Amino acid sequence: MSLPLLVCLIAGFALATLVVVQSVRARAERRGYQAELAACQGKLTRIVQAVESASDAIGIGDMESNSLFHNAAHLKLFGYTVAEINAADEPAVLFADKAVAQQIHQSIRAGCSWQGETDIKDKRGRVFPAFVRADIIRDPSGTATGIFGVFTDITERRRQEDAIRVSQEQLRQTNLELNEAVENARRLARAAEAANEAKSAFLATMSHEIRTPLNGVIGMTNVLADTTLTAEQLKHVRMIQLSGESLLVIINDTLDYSKIEAGRVELAQQPFDVVTCIHDSIAMLSPRAEAKGLALTQVLPPELPRSVIGDAARLRQILINLVGNAIKFTDRGEIGLRAALLARSADRCRLSLSVTDTGIGIPVTAQDRLFQRFSQVDDTNTRKYGGTGLGLAISKRLAELMGGTISVESEPGRGSTFTVTLEVGLSSPKDHGHGAGAMRPASDVAPAALASSPALAKPLSGLGERMPMRVLVTDDNVVNQHVAMLTLKKFGYGCEVANDGAAAVALFERAPYDLILMDVQMPGMDGLDATRRIRALTGSRQRPWIVAVTAGALEEDRLKALEAGMNDFLNKPLKPDLLQASLQRGYEALHSGPTDESGAGNTCA
Repeated sequence: MSLPLLVCLIAGFALATLVVVQSVRARAERRGYQAELAACQGKLTRIVQAVESASDAIGIGDMESNSLFHNAAHLKLFGYTVAEINAADEPAVLFADKAVAQQIHQSIRAGCSWQGETDIKDKRGRVFPAFVRADIIRDPSGTATGIFGVFTDITERRRQEDAIRVSQEQLRQTNLELNEAVENARRLARAAEAANEAKSAFLATMSHEIRTPLNGVIGMTNVLADTTLTAEQLKHVRMIQLSGESLLVIINDTLDYSKIEAGRVELAQQPFDVVTCIHDSIAMLSPRAEAKGLALTQVLPPELPRSVIGDAARLRQILINLVGNAIKFTDRGEIGLRAALLARSADRCRLSLSVTDTGIGIPVTAQDRLFQRFSQVDDTNTRKYGGTGLGLAISKRLAELMGGTISVESEPGRGSTFTVTLEVGLSSPKDHGHGAGAMRPASDVAPAALASSPALAKPLSGLGERMPMRVLVTDDNVVNQHVAMLTLKKFGYGCEVANDGAAAVALFERAPYDLILMDVQMPGMDGLDATRRIRALTGSRQRPWIVAVTAGALEEDRLKALEAGMNDFLNKPLKPDLLQASLQRGYEALHSGPTDESGAGNTCA
């Protein structure tokens, strides 16, 4: 039961008791019931005390609106005495809105109670909100004998409600701002993603457009180098070759860093031989070291595991970058690659690979710039060493993607040591190392490692005689056709030429070929569609052996070629040693007997 209702009941009971007391008094006076009168007076006293101590303002009046009683809370709330209220129009003097006072008066006259929230005012004119309940007091016979009213000050409650409303509005506004911020962030993210896509598409297009003529420059230079030249002519050709290779490095670095920045580099998680990976990296760079008269050594401890799980190609890229930089900045002395097993558990190990040189060294003040993109220690116009400044930045990002780190220790004039630390999985828990460790010069690297290095492979004369195949070259660029034809001729292969994909399909329908060198981007029917048409004609994913020869250098280009049904993948500029290796793979695959025609296991080099 609410307090205002309880108070009303008490007040009603008090007035009824007062009537009873008066009646009893009359009877007592007539009949001498003094005891009964005393008991009733006691009840009345207790009721009055309860009403007086109530926290709500209570007023009692007769049916003529004359005030009979106000408790202390009423006097405190309004500031009027009973006499002051009686001297005024009582309903109007307590209410800020006379219309509300009229409603209450009409309800009482109609024999109904009234309750609600309205503004009231005190003697000083202060207006404030209150909950008001007005009801009729009736005697035991049901006759209306008076009116009582209860006033509850709800100023604090209204203040709290207002505060809650303000908080809710602030929260609503904050939510609106947050939603707007989230939407802005999404728009920015979409814009950034679109910008990244546009940048990647632009770089891929530029790479293709640059590689296509560069294929002609480097390819024809390679062909020219194999002709009879004077010493001076050969020197000039070698300079053109070196310039072309330098330009290719810049293109590859730019593409690599763009892919890393865009988060489009996916690392392989496959078993590989870490020792062979180190051997290959050293073997690929040993000719450059020998050309400068530098000793190139490696130290592999016996406990170094052979089979680990990770991305062999990316680890090789890091090592080639570090060793290549060491050769570049070292004029005399030696370069060493040292591996170490830092820790090992049942299925993982932590390795460190350090490359040390006796080169120019790096000042401490410049070391913090080493791994920043487009940054070099010497970035003046008079610098001695060229390059984009992307190599170390790429290596650092790749190492981090592989869960590792790269650090440097260096002293000007004494040399530098770059250390890569990686944690990799073990593919063979029983692998306890590769044997006795020792320092070995690069010339002592196992022949298998040297043979696996495309940079050191030598063209096999008469390859076409030992591995005969009918070859079709498909390319829309006349210069690229010529480079492919001359390179194949050097290996002992004749070939036919198709200018686009549709022509390649037509030629294949008339005279099936064993191997097709297929450009990817061509007008009309491209290389991907041509490959699909040929696979549909043969129902085989192995014959003919189709090699993508493309200026597209991104991973998605390789995957698209595989999905279309191609078997191998070569980038332009076309390198003779890589083409030779691809021809050998194709011949061996064509003569290896029945294979899974689903294409499973086909790889692109």
